[in-house]
Amino acid sequence: MRAGCAVGAAASVRTARHSAGGGAYERLDSFFGNRPFLRAGGGSADGHREGPPSRPAVARSHRRRAGDLVRHARPNRHPDQPAALRREPHHRAGLRALGSRSRCRGAHRRKRLVGSGDPGLGSRGRRMELAPAHARRVRDGDRGRDARPVRGDRADARPVRLRPGCIGPLRVRRRDLLAAAPFRRSRSAPVARNVAARARGVRVSRLLQQRGAAVRVRHRQDAADAARGRGPPGAEQPPRRSVPETERLRRRARDAPGEFARPVLPRDRPVRRSRTEGPCGRPHRLRPRASEPAVHVLPLITRRQFAIAYAMALVPSLALAIGQPVWSRVDEAAHYDVIAQYAAGVYPRDATTTIRPETLEIMQRSGVYGFVVDNEYVKPDPGVQPMPSGLTSDAQVLWIRRHGWEFSYEAFQPPLYYVLALPAWFAGHAIGGALGSLYAVRIFDALLAALLAPLAMMILLGLWPGHQGAAWAAAALTAALPGVALNLTSVTNDVLVSVLGALCILVAVTGKWSWRRAVLLGALFGAALLTKTSAIGIAPALGVALLQTRRDGGVRPLLIAGAVTAACVIPWLASNVAIYGELITTREQVVMAAFPARTIDPGFWSVSTLHAFVTFWTGDPFLSLPGAVALAIVAGFISALAAAGLWRAWRHHRRGMSLRVLGILAAAGAGAALASVTSPVLAAFNAPGRLAYAGLAAAMSLVAAGLWVELPSPRLRWGTIGTFAGLSLGGLALTVYGGALAPPATGIPAIVRQASLGQSGTFDDLDVSLAACGVDGAGDRLVLVRFYNTGTEPVEWTQTAELRDGAERVATSDFNRSTPFPLAFAPGHHYDGWLFLGRPQQRLTSPAIHFRNLAAAGYTTIGDLSIRTDLC
Repeated sequence: MRAGCAVGAAASVRTARHSAGGGAYERLDSFFGNRPFLRAGGGSADGHREGPPSRPAVARSHRRRAGDLVRHARPNRHPDQPAALRREPHHRAGLRALGSRSRCRGAHRRKRLVGSGDPGLGSRGRRMELAPAHARRVRDGDRGRDARPVRGDRADARPVRLRPGCIGPLRVRRRDLLAAAPFRRSRSAPVARNVAARARGVRVSRLLQQRGAAVRVRHRQDAADAARGRGPPGAEQPPRRSVPETERLRRRARDAPGEFARPVLPRDRPVRRSRTEGPCGRPHRLRPRASEPAVHVLPLITRRQFAIAYAMALVPSLALAIGQPVWSRVDEAAHYDVIAQYAAGVYPRDATTTIRPETLEIMQRSGVYGFVVDNEYVKPDPGVQPMPSGLTSDAQVLWIRRHGWEFSYEAFQPPLYYVLALPAWFAGHAIGGALGSLYAVRIFDALLAALLAPLAMMILLGLWPGHQGAAWAAAALTAALPGVALNLTSVTNDVLVSVLGALCILVAVTGKWSWRRAVLLGALFGAALLTKTSAIGIAPALGVALLQTRRDGGVRPLLIAGAVTAACVIPWLASNVAIYGELITTREQVVMAAFPARTIDPGFWSVSTLHAFVTFWTGDPFLSLPGAVALAIVAGFISALAAAGLWRAWRHHRRGMSLRVLGILAAAGAGAALASVTSPVLAAFNAPGRLAYAGLAAAMSLVAAGLWVELPSPRLRWGTIGTFAGLSLGGLALTVYGGALAPPATGIPAIVRQASLGQSGTFDDLDVSLAACGVDGAGDRLVLVRFYNTGTEPVEWTQTAELRDGAERVATSDFNRSTPFPLAFAPGHHYDGWLFLGRPQQRLTSPAIHFRNLAAAGYTTIGDLSIRTDLC
């Protein structure tokens, strides 16, 4: 509706509506619906509406004409509302219709038929547009899903927006509404006096606030205001808290009835008309429309979706937990021994506590005694030996590789995982002894590892709401990842820190911050640190999330979460200080490290980083999974596509994707990767990718989202994911199948042809003689070797020998088909036996038998021995 010139009041009326086939019904709503401007004495100035006072109605004609305003039966009609608006001169106010629900398609945004006058009343410069400040009746697509429709044709009685054209009188029933009245307002004064008296007391800031809110409602920005915490959508906003109490009281007294009227708009200069839209199609002098989706809260998926994703990951996890060989070559024996120590009531100490009998029993049954790098022996001698003193760094590394299995070298780890695994350990031990407890803990780990798939799905929906396809892709990638099914289903604390890290990230990207949510996040992160210190990699991402003011974050939630985390970790740190004399046990880790000293060689760090990437995608140990090379190539291709898609989403702001959540997930993934890559700071070992699994769910969510952005075709998306999943599941199936095969043949084969040899050599006090060579029925070569220790201290070797042609290694003896020589040759003893070398694949020109890393005199003398000989 349009009227004359600017005024600090608003109007909203209806005309009589006539039905086509029956009697006409006529209704009337408030003409002056701006209740804050027309309230009775003693009203507040904060914009809240109050009931109108009882006033005598203005005299009006009893005869009604077509288009006249009629009396409304409802009590919200102002008593001073005029009954009709007749044709007046052009300089007076003219009301005309802006649209109705029965007109054009876009007219529903201004759907009130207000007034009846001629559209041509008054000059163009002397008209003013009065539009509803908050349209209650909406339609689909007007302001999004959050809009709520109201009843039928009822008009909105909230304040309206004024758009001044120029300065000029606004007359109603021959009364100037802007005229300065020298009298005070009384309860019996007509409406013109009320408006004139209130015009001076109107707060301009309140008028501008209502105007801004009206524009934001019209441009569908009220939902964004509500999402940013700027109060409920609409024109009426709560009063500003920054105004002092005395100033607020002064303004209230100024706005009280009875004050002298003062001009609202300046009369000495023109009023500038503000444009409806500015550049780029956005409202003028308003914030751009919020592109961030609303902050989501749990649950993000249904129970059925959670169950399907969990089952999808549980099947391969349980299969690998039961089917993979014992022990897993990723410190499974050491982690199991820590649980056994806790079950026996012992708090183990690194580099001091030796393994439990249950651990040794499984070692002897499986024939596997340590980590995959412990290749300096095949079958160690029974018994526990103390580490010699005064060893060099190389000698210490060699001794640890041969005797480190004797110690509980994972005792430095935080205790939470081992405490939680105790019930499963006790239940399995009661059913099947030591081996039963091992499989019981593996099943417990598989149940935990399967949680990563639905958690990754929920994290992606927090990043990109509504994209169920990408969410299922994240769950599928997580479920099929070999590291999840292969490494996290063995006895290891990596599984619990992965789940707790995913829960921390999920809490960080959903909901608004309160003290309860901050306490929850601090407890989860403290539990993750009490599981494994590698969880520190996601700390920057959690800090960024806690400081986001849009979600009511800031320093206070950060301090609350930090205090709870510290309360969780401080007891463990205090125990480390009491036992080891330091917060984190670094000296004992260096002592028990079976790797060379740390280095700054760029070549080593590049290889270590590549090792971390490959083992993250294909599992640990390096390339141990069948088809790991092809899987690593596909993983690199997927990573490149995902990185390009995420860059595109960040650069062009993909519609519906939350940049806030994207930044948190990127920080979590980068922090976890940094924690994994920088892990060789104490010793020069190749960084394992499983140390980055604290951010595994975030990484898989980012990969799935990046693929969905970069690949436009659903066939390309699911084809890429299906290729990776197929290679991964095929390799896992071959791993289980290989563990179910019968062990290879053992024992010395029958010799069909034999020839004498006479070569010998000496290393310190150890004499080595090559007595003869033999050939079995398959054409494989064997060598008869005699060892004699003439000294007073034992001499240790690697339990294998190498066949070399010059400097090239041709073959290594097979311990299972050779004589089982001990690791250490006792002083004054003879040892005779055969070494199985196999069949050489090439003709040998200068063959030699090479014995590597012989250690004598308490590891003070370490060297090699090579004996030149001719084979049969």
